[in-house]
Amino acid sequence: MDIFSFPLGIDKFTDGADLYLLSHYHRDHMDGLDRGWKRGPLVCSPVTANLLAELDGVPRENLIAIEPRQSKDVQVAGKTLRITALDANHCPGAILFIFECDGRRIIYTGDFRLNDELRSHKALLAGADRLYVDSTYASPEYLFPTQEESVRLVLDAVRSNIDKEILLALYTIGKNKIVEALFEEFGRPVLVTKDKLKAYQAMGCGQHVTDKRHEAGFIGYSRDYFDRYFRWTRERNPSNALVIYPSGMCLDAQPREGFFYVPYSEHCDWPEFCEFVGMVGAREVVKT
Repeated sequence: MDIFSFPLGIDKFTDGADLYLLSHYHRDHMDGLDRGWKRGPLVCSPVTANLLAELDGVPRENLIAIEPRQSKDVQVAGKTLRITALDANHCPGAILFIFECDGRRIIYTGDFRLNDELRSHKALLAGADRLYVDSTYASPEYLFPTQEESVRLVLDAVRSNIDKEILLALYTIGKNKIVEALFEEFGRPVLVTKDKLKAYQAMGCGQHVTDKRHEAGFIGYSRDYFDRYFRWTRERNPSNALVIYPSGMCLDAQPREGFFYVPYSEHCDWPEFCEFVGMVGAREVVKT
């Protein structure tokens, strides 16, 4: 991405760049970032740096960690690039970047969801020259509950079905606020695979999950499992179970026995997207 007079590799690691940056640890933002990657210095949050080192074998000496609310000056192509990070309210470790160089300010959100923490940084965000903004649900038909409201819906559903086997549709990284809330409310971790357990441990929240069935209060599988295999097996062999399926794509989900669809989103809905774009007031807006 040639946003100044030198190329930056932001959420893309296939082309030559003077500096690379990763907004968060989701594979659709990691094109070209293969195991043991060492093409150049890579800026990311401390949580993402830990994931890259522990799961992908990226040498830690190649990683430049920047905390949310922190700014760092990096020398690139003989110029000083100031990078400021803010918590993107997406998955653990997700940050948005504010770049300042040559008298210009560029904002790159990566995936994010507007919340009061980001609103509190209005003065820092306002007046950018260009805004690269996540537009996953940037359409008027999308109107989500707040994440806090969605978490309450999940906890209420579990309380009402506590006598059943509770299963949860999970990403490897994401929906962590729901997993954390279940642990805090019921004192039992979610059963996950060993690769998910390793990821949670790298994020510093390994206590919320386990790979030992006798310790678990809930069972976590991938969304693909529930979308494909699980439905077929349970229709043939019904059981006393409730599947909690949290996703922004659940707004129009048809009711299905044994499934609780909750519109929990880690991306902005339409009003939040419009509010953020208006709050930044950039001269140029690029949807990503």
